[in-house]
Amino acid sequence: MLLQPFKPRILACDLERDVEFGKKFGLRWADKKELFPNADLVTLHIPYNKQNHHYVDRKTLSMMKTGSCLINTSRGPVVDEEALTDALLQKHLGGAALDVFEKEPYEGVLTQLDNIVLTAHMGASARESRFLMELGAAENCIRVLEGKKPKHDAILETLENN
Repeated sequence: MLLQPFKPRILACDLERDVEFGKKFGLRWADKKELFPNADLVTLHIPYNKQNHHYVDRKTLSMMKTGSCLINTSRGPVVDEEALTDALLQKHLGGAALDVFEKEPYEGVLTQLDNIVLTAHMGASARESRFLMELGAAENCIRVLEGKKPKHDAILETLENN
């Protein structure tokens, strides 16, 4: 991990804690109520489902440190964009970076702010990301064909809802 030379204190919040991954990267597991008020930077890597709709809402944003930053490269509806806009306009958050939006292409107020970076859903375009996504998809296809469950809950929800 590129941050290791700086010896950062990394808090992680996950319903399914990967203990080995945590040890490898020196993570300290925390719940949402501990993570958001203590982090200088929050980066989201969660699937979108009913439970995660506006996972980062007005209340969650108000828990964050003044001047902290939020990055969302997961799914747009995970963040309440209206609440995020207010937090940025009021300078509660120092900044944000979004690669995904509730409605794409994005054409809202956030485009006018100077304390945010917006990209057009390009986070998964890196060669390494594509390779890992394709590998994961192939592994999950094999698991399903073998009568096993896919590795990730988001896939299970999609299968159950269709």
